[in-house]
Amino acid sequence: MGDVVRFTGITTIGCTPEEVLEKAKEWGMEACCVVGFDKDNVLQFGGSTSDVAQVILMLELAKNQMIKDITGED
Repeated sequence: MGDVVRFTGITTIGCTPEEVLEKAKEWGMEACCVVGFDKDNVLQFGGSTSDVAQVILMLELAKNQMIKDITGED
């Protein structure tokens, strides 16, 4: 038999894109980007800024935070 791997990360409850976008209106953001897949599984993305460096920074910081949340690192 294989080893049991304990999951120590965060979990979320699935929401519709509409629910997430409505909640995001309450966050008071000054810049944002939206990334997702449409019904045909095609990547779609857009944002409130055309500053590519800022969008990449936001995505990388979000990725970094998600990895920290999963691993439990500070």
